[in-house]
Amino acid sequence: MRRHAALLAALSLCLALTGCWQPVSLAERAVVKMICVSLHGEQYEVKLAAYVAADGDAESQGESKTVFAEGRGDAVRTALLDAQEGIQQQAFYAQNELLLVEEQAARSRLQEILTYFSEERSSRPNMAVFAYRAEEEEQLLDKENIEKTVENLEKMKNGDSVRGGLTQMIYRFDLKGERQDFFLLPRLQAGEEGAVETDRLLFLRGGREVLSLKGEEKTLAELLLGGAESYQYQNGEDSCTVSDLRTAFSVSAQGTPQLSVRLSGEVRDAPAGCAPEALESSVERRLEETFSSLYQKCYLEQELDPFQFGWWFETRDARRYGALLREKKLFGEDTLSFDAVITVDP
Repeated sequence: MRRHAALLAALSLCLALTGCWQPVSLAERAVVKMICVSLHGEQYEVKLAAYVAADGDAESQGESKTVFAEGRGDAVRTALLDAQEGIQQQAFYAQNELLLVEEQAARSRLQEILTYFSEERSSRPNMAVFAYRAEEEEQLLDKENIEKTVENLEKMKNGDSVRGGLTQMIYRFDLKGERQDFFLLPRLQAGEEGAVETDRLLFLRGGREVLSLKGEEKTLAELLLGGAESYQYQNGEDSCTVSDLRTAFSVSAQGTPQLSVRLSGEVRDAPAGCAPEALESSVERRLEETFSSLYQKCYLEQELDPFQFGWWFETRDARRYGALLREKKLFGEDTLSFDAVITVDP
């Protein structure tokens, strides 16, 4: 609660010092920290989680409390305004950095939802966007745990956990579809006492889900997206953790452009009695097989570029890159090569 009270105190000071605004009592402000959007038939449902002064007197009590309100409407805006009616204080959105979109709503209305929040003042420009399943809503938005959920998602968004790189910021989305015509959303899974994790990476395009990554493909995708720091290898009874992972890229200068991707890392917890060379070879082979599957699904089947491999081609030769992209010849069977270099610490 101290963190929330400090936030409210800082907000009060800012309002008092700003010449163009009239000072507003803390008792009249609700600091919105998270917005959730879902669909019920053709209507939007919006839920707000906000912090307000406890008993309307945070200045003397030094405390805050969490309020939760919901509303419905034919558009995101009307549903949001309806939800605001459930908060007695004036809603303040300058601290709002979390947007949760129910999976079905994300599939059919994500661009409309993101366009609204990117154009309106009900969010910050670096808002993190997550998907969630309808059946997970009760746990994720449980009134007893909502404060913990917000705290954990803020850690995830700000990079205080290994999932930090996965949150999608609104300014990264090309809403006009000029350079990117798909959306990548991490899907949340609820744990106990407000704990949250991601169980899948969803790729959405044209109002439908075109790809869903889980398991080892999801893990490798997280590594390539900068949202993971280690890789857990499991082969029967043998298991180990690959740490200090680094990715290096290079583009050939001759003939048809080719991108080389190299993933390197180190194993420090090798099973007792395991031959280092055999373990290195086994982990490398697994990573290379998983990458091959990822490349097939993302690039060859769906023509998605979630890992921004195209950027490396563009920096090498922008004109050639543009031509190959228009001709849909940039990515092919021979466009990329991947190898893993794993060392085992004896």
